[in-house]
Amino acid sequence: MEELRFVIQIRLINQSEPVYCFILPPVKLIKPNESEMTNKQIWFPGPLSLDNMVGETRSGLSSVFNIQCSKCGKINNVHTSNHHRTGSRGPKASDINSRAVLGSLHIGVGQTQLNNFLATLNIPTMNSQLFKMREREIGNSIEKVAKGSCDVYLEQEKENAEKSNNQGEVDSMPAIAVSYDMGWTKRGKGHNSHTGHGASMGLKTGKVLSYATRCKACRVCESSKKSGKVAKTHDCRKNHVGSSKSMESDVAVELWTNALNSGTQFSTYVGDDDSTTIADILNKVPYKVEKWGVIKGEVQASMKNKDYKVTIYLDENLEIKNTECECPRGEFKCSHAAAIFIYGIHNLSRTDLECQWKRKRKAESVQSASQMFPAPPKKKDYSPLARDPSREDRMWLYSELKRYGKFTGTCWILSPEPQPATPLPIKTIEDIIYSEGFLMASTKEKQLEYLIENAKVEERTINVVSTLTAGQRNSPAWHQARRGRLTASNFGSVLQAKRVTPSLIKRLLGEYNLSGVKAIAWGQDNETEALKSFTNITNFTPVQTGLWLHESGVLGASPDGLVGDDSVIECKCPYTHRNATIKEACGHKDFYLEEKEGNYTLSTTHVYWHQCQGQMFLTKRKFCYFVVWTTKDSVVIKIERDESWEHNITILSDFYFHQLFPKITEGEL
Repeated sequence: MEELRFVIQIRLINQSEPVYCFILPPVKLIKPNESEMTNKQIWFPGPLSLDNMVGETRSGLSSVFNIQCSKCGKINNVHTSNHHRTGSRGPKASDINSRAVLGSLHIGVGQTQLNNFLATLNIPTMNSQLFKMREREIGNSIEKVAKGSCDVYLEQEKENAEKSNNQGEVDSMPAIAVSYDMGWTKRGKGHNSHTGHGASMGLKTGKVLSYATRCKACRVCESSKKSGKVAKTHDCRKNHVGSSKSMESDVAVELWTNALNSGTQFSTYVGDDDSTTIADILNKVPYKVEKWGVIKGEVQASMKNKDYKVTIYLDENLEIKNTECECPRGEFKCSHAAAIFIYGIHNLSRTDLECQWKRKRKAESVQSASQMFPAPPKKKDYSPLARDPSREDRMWLYSELKRYGKFTGTCWILSPEPQPATPLPIKTIEDIIYSEGFLMASTKEKQLEYLIENAKVEERTINVVSTLTAGQRNSPAWHQARRGRLTASNFGSVLQAKRVTPSLIKRLLGEYNLSGVKAIAWGQDNETEALKSFTNITNFTPVQTGLWLHESGVLGASPDGLVGDDSVIECKCPYTHRNATIKEACGHKDFYLEEKEGNYTLSTTHVYWHQCQGQMFLTKRKFCYFVVWTTKDSVVIKIERDESWEHNITILSDFYFHQLFPKITEGEL
């Protein structure tokens, strides 16, 4: 430090007039310029040596040296770093501390890693409190810069859209094509990360246009909850309840909706094939959005030693919507895009191959019971049982396993053989499309007429089918009767869909196997508990029922039971809120119940509302008991049939005949 080669001005303490000392190299005398001096300034040429330092105050990487002047004897406070204010009136902060934290954030390290680096260089370290203070300061600045950058590139995307005359359906706003994805922090167990960051990127500029974060943990809130105390006022960033996976679709809907506030629409979405995100964007965003896929590659020019980057955009039906190429004709049509497309047809990309970690493990050899528990030596015909099991023993075990309420292999083995299925008094959809009359129809219009005529059912037949299919999932007849028909659980998806997508058709035709989904399995396993809860609350005992058909024969509904002569029952066991009370669950925006003055109602915009209304209209009953059960609570809501909903029956029938059935005839069923 005694070899310091630059000048620091130091105001002497307790002087009536500003007096300055010069820090000079010991071997060289520097006289200040005339412009640096005023009549009220007294200059003492001479070194301030660290030998005369009487104290030091550290604050992270910066220090304040207390040095006694060799000429005047006064104590001078020498700051080793420039300062700035945190805000317009905030306290002063050292530049070097803020820069150190900024560098740490930039390279993705925290306080511990920074201190390890500083200690290696024999530089003073920074405590966690100071690091957090500077981190908040830097974080706000970074966020302002990031938002400013997003605004700049969003305007560029809007200008490009206006030049290309790309207009959306809302007020002719510029329509922008964007890609979207989300990343999660590593903290958490498995896929249960605490924080997720989603961002949209313009396809033209390749820059981020908007972003949002989701966090489902707050240390202050969790600590106060454990201690039973009210949380102090703090900057709580917890803004998500539910699975980490649901963060992605939640942020996507927010970004797409907020685009309207910026005077634009994200009309085209390019991203991975996450069915949940796609469905939420298409169904919850208040304007039409197209889902595109992307093929990217490089093509070597035939006459030049040059590679052209090519991008092809495809819709969900794999039809080419747009192409981009770096060649001179790239804005129009070029052979390079065709070459990439043909190559893509005949070659798989790495992302098309199954992930290595998804491969099933090889089956391990399992020992039999006799191998694990061998008979005592020298004992022939040994049996550990005191007697042979009787039929009563088997029936007792079967009843105990059945009472357990969950599937077990032993229970299935002990169950009685099913009775031969009674032939259904109706034609299945497969029976109709494979019939001679349907196959002989010369046009699609005549095939549709044949279906409409042969699918009709009478009221007496509807009642017979509902009886024969009682037991629902456990009834082969129920699976046979509903196959190829549009059922009430999907009414809401159809009525709320803005357009018909391949993923919607696949879901309606049952191509997605949902039996292994935890939420579905939870609902099926606990349906019995929900029915018991209903009986305890109302003293009504539901009666099992099966599939109820509409007169058209193409719509169906399977309520969880019948109550009296005028009601049905539908049970829901929400997996996400399984350990919460109904009141706590209502505090989350994704829950389908609403609380008003202590009373609960089902949201009329939710798909469950359409399911209940469809069940009441198809069974010709006036009320639906909607039961919501959790491990902590349960509630029964009596829903009345809404006569204004009846017109949806016609909409659903038309959808089936003109959208769903053509896909069935193409072999989708």
